[in-house]
Amino acid sequence: MGFRFGGFTVFFDFSFFAMLGAFLSLEHSGRNMGHIFPALLIHELGHLAAAFIVHIPIDRMCFSCFGIELVRKQGISSAGWRQEAFVYLAGPMINLCCAAGFLCLPGNFETAAAVHLVLGLFQLLPVGVLDGGCIADVILEHFFESGKAAFWGLVLSIAALIPLAIAGWALMRGEQRNFTLLLCCAFLMLSIWKK
Repeated sequence: MGFRFGGFTVFFDFSFFAMLGAFLSLEHSGRNMGHIFPALLIHELGHLAAAFIVHIPIDRMCFSCFGIELVRKQGISSAGWRQEAFVYLAGPMINLCCAAGFLCLPGNFETAAAVHLVLGLFQLLPVGVLDGGCIADVILEHFFESGKAAFWGLVLSIAALIPLAIAGWALMRGEQRNFTLLLCCAFLMLSIWKK
């Protein structure tokens, strides 16, 4: 399902709605929903703005369970590795700037700041399809041939996921029985395998 918006197509894969339904069923209180979706939208707008700044024309934005992918127009020469890294970095940096901004505002904006902070830091992890993983891939592909770059990208992803998985296991075994981080690690492993 898709529609045309501002010169590019926005496409929603069925898996996006399945993941959204699963997330909504786990978030019973609904109190964070008012912060999460705007943070995700601001994150993606950061990528779009950066692509516009470095003149990377975007053909479509695809929403799936593995995240949101910006697809550049066919036939356009690829941008340099610095420009691509800048586009990937823009989303998390916008979230971190928003977190700092919310913390400076008078009033009760701690939840909004926390959502932006967690999203920004999480996306900077050098893992698979996350922005940090894409930045690592772009840099590795610039300095190494594709086989070595893919190998070191995988090593970097696994090295980042091991401590997260250990922390997720500890949280699941703890008093609160929170399995979210462990589930997230499994999802990221699946995204690496898919990639």
